[in-house]
Amino acid sequence: MAEANENDEQKKLAEELAAFEEFKEERERLKKVIGQIGGVRQSKRDSVINGIFFAIVILLLIHDLTLQWYTQLLSLEIGLFLVSFKIIFMIHQNAKVNHFQFWILNAIEFRLNSLEREFRKSARDN
Repeated sequence: MAEANENDEQKKLAEELAAFEEFKEERERLKKVIGQIGGVRQSKRDSVINGIFFAIVILLLIHDLTLQWYTQLLSLEIGLFLVSFKIIFMIHQNAKVNHFQFWILNAIEFRLNSLEREFRKSARDN
């Protein structure tokens, strides 16, 4: 009887260790995905794009100050186009972040539901 209890304890411990290892692997996989989607590379790319937009707008401003008034209207239209394009870019980036957050929350909910089922099953067994 004592051996059976000891075997059950060892099986439970082995199952818990396996679940812990699975959790660690899942955590590492999630870190990798987060790094790919919203990591350093993404922020470097955004910084470059922001710098390009800023430089073009400053160049247009300098261009307007040094040339005749009739080119100012064209520069104003180009500046308005660039600002509109930047707003569209920001909306696109925000949509990607929202989609990723939804995916993460959905994965967390799925994992919580599976843990709840396992907990209820183990509570019934005991």
